[in-house]
Amino acid sequence: MEPRGTHIAPVSPRQAPVVRRTRSGWRPTLVLGAIMLGWLLIMMVVSTAAGQSGKLPAGQPVSVAQGVTVRPPSGWSSAAKVWNVGPNGVSMQKGGVIVVFAAGSFTGTSQQLLDDQLGQLKQQFSYFQSLIPDSVTVAGSLAGRRELFNGTQNGASLDGEMVAVSAGGTGVVMLAIAPTGQLSRLQGDLDQMLRSLGIPR
Repeated sequence: MEPRGTHIAPVSPRQAPVVRRTRSGWRPTLVLGAIMLGWLLIMMVVSTAAGQSGKLPAGQPVSVAQGVTVRPPSGWSSAAKVWNVGPNGVSMQKGGVIVVFAAGSFTGTSQQLLDDQLGQLKQQFSYFQSLIPDSVTVAGSLAGRRELFNGTQNGASLDGEMVAVSAGGTGVVMLAIAPTGQLSRLQGDLDQMLRSLGIPR
């Protein structure tokens, strides 16, 4: 796969995020909100050093929104104190990696959802580079779209993965972020959570 690179002017932390309402009704900021990635990186490091609390029961369903559930493997904890994503999603952390699952009404394609969400995320980086998106199977048999990326913001270097799937009028997004070099260590866990997704159809 070939990288897709984009240099983007830094966004002021006080600048209000752009909210685009699509005909499908999906609101992009449900997942990303007004997150400041530099601050998130600091909080991830502090959280890891202090030890994680609020461990989630391994293999048990965790509610996301819209009837969507995800089953985290062992060792994952709630990340609500680090990144509170609101009522339409859930955030979890393990070993310096934070993953968010969010759900909302959406009638477009999985690729349209991925493009919309990734477009919002790019605005948060001073430098951003991503790979060409590929297909991934989620929730047992649904075809989702995945894109890996890396970038910098406020001197922080981050790796990330975004996965989007649209089915039965529901859009689901997974966003995983970690300091550079740490995300790949938990790729197996992320894949397991994607397979475990419960999405109403």
